[in-house]
Amino acid sequence: MDDEDIRHAYRNAIIAHIPDDEGLIVLVGPIESGPMAEIGYLISSGNVHVIVHAMTPARPKYLR
Repeated sequence: MDDEDIRHAYRNAIIAHIPDDEGLIVLVGPIESGPMAEIGYLISSGNVHVIVHAMTPARPKYLR
């Protein structure tokens, strides 16, 4: 995925999943061309959101 699609999905997320045991938060949102993407991020000690995972299409388990 390119950076613009990742940013677009992150900013326009419609589904959020609570953090897992490692603190990963997963969002689902559309990329600019429409398909839903899965974005995973962590929150750093400085409260910065660091995206560590991005893929499209989003897996079905995150589309619930």
